[in-house]
Amino acid sequence: MRTYPGTFIDRVNERLSDKIAAAEVRTAVLQAKNALLFEDDEAYQAAMLALEATVDTLSTSDRDIIAEIAAELLATGAPAEPEQQ
Repeated sequence: MRTYPGTFIDRVNERLSDKIAAAEVRTAVLQAKNALLFEDDEAYQAAMLALEATVDTLSTSDRDIIAEIAAELLATGAPAEPEQQ
């Protein structure tokens, strides 16, 4: 089963032509995911700020692609991360 962060990262990798930007987005998403797993609010905020800063530097078309991907996943109810036991 794919998770929301994993699916988001896969789709960003597939659809963004700028692979460096895709890698930066992937890094920020994975940092946010890990911060949530460890319940580290400060690290989560830092990761989300890094994601926002990365997206802000992208071309308008790449920003639109990322917004489309997020909207698609939210609309389809992509699976959440499994709970840690």
